[in-house]
Amino acid sequence: MKILMLNNEYPPLGGGQASANKSILDVLQTYSNQILVDLITSSVREFKSERTQIGEIFYLNIGKKNKNLHYQNIKDLLIFSIKSLIFARKIIRKNSYNLIIAWAGVPSGFTGYLLKKLYKIPYVVLLRGPDVPFHEAKWKLLDKLFFQFLSPIIWKNAFKVIANSQELKKLAQQTAIKQQISVIENGVDFNFWNNVFKKQLLDFEKFVILSVGRISRIKGFDLVIKALSEIKVKNIEYWLVGDGPEKTNLQLLAQKLNCIDQVKFLGIKNKNELRQIYHSSTIFCLPSHNEGMSNALLEAMACGLPVIVTNVGGTKELINENGIIIVKGDSKAISNALIKMLNNNENYINFSNRSIEISKNMSWKSKTRDLINELGIQKNEI
Repeated sequence: MKILMLNNEYPPLGGGQASANKSILDVLQTYSNQILVDLITSSVREFKSERTQIGEIFYLNIGKKNKNLHYQNIKDLLIFSIKSLIFARKIIRKNSYNLIIAWAGVPSGFTGYLLKKLYKIPYVVLLRGPDVPFHEAKWKLLDKLFFQFLSPIIWKNAFKVIANSQELKKLAQQTAIKQQISVIENGVDFNFWNNVFKKQLLDFEKFVILSVGRISRIKGFDLVIKALSEIKVKNIEYWLVGDGPEKTNLQLLAQKLNCIDQVKFLGIKNKNELRQIYHSSTIFCLPSHNEGMSNALLEAMACGLPVIVTNVGGTKELINENGIIIVKGDSKAISNALIKMLNNNENYINFSNRSIEISKNMSWKSKTRDLINELGIQKNEI
């Protein structure tokens, strides 16, 4: 079985979509000598390629000028769309691919659509969130003028369309009512992230509220800073891991609210550093205005962290007695949830244990197997 993957982002470029792609590709390495998977993705400065056990990763230079590796603007997406089409045509002549897997409907799904027209290769679209029309406010105008018409065409011609949450599926079907969409949630490397030591409030000399992700308006991290300034709890800090266009605004907000000493901007961390940060934290907070399904939330749960999240996207599908769901856009709701969680050690322990139980059943190995089964790939093909 020969598969060509298309993804405009892959580590170190990108966020959750990139991380999910790498996790599934890592699992697929166990099918060495049984399956071929080549990946076309983006590079910041130069073209390069990297061999894996099952194929090759081609990094196309998209001439990215923005220093923020977690964000690609419309120009970056257009350049990748053009370059990936040209490069895909080149390697398709050398490899008879059976299937194309496009991470996100735009731009990769559009490239998959064109390649199907040219070479009759079926393609699969993995919906990730921002690629679904009206998922993010910043793309609202383009969604209204363009993507709400293009996306249904891309999806209709795909062999399969797979969303990473039930809520994302519902949102996509508002644009394409009759579109058949399957759901395979994100996974987590439980054995890597898990902490064998059980958490309880009594273990903490200081309480650390943690958020991890791309620092953009849609994540709502400003609400946590506002909540922090409102609550009267001793020895409490807010740690924020990641980078993005809203970082400076958040720093100014923390200064304005006189809590800058309690807010720690930790920047981008590798997996080992991030694992240590999770285990040093008390509560994970994801106050997004919208979300597909957060990899960071799953990682935090595997580390035994109770969670406070907004009732959006796929986030609420991960909450079952392991945290508190709040309405979006309300800093007071965050402060109330924090106080409630920090004042009850027994509930905190129960939340922590449930986070571990839920995440334990969501390994990337099982999610990769779900994807293989959904695509109808037979055992004798892998």
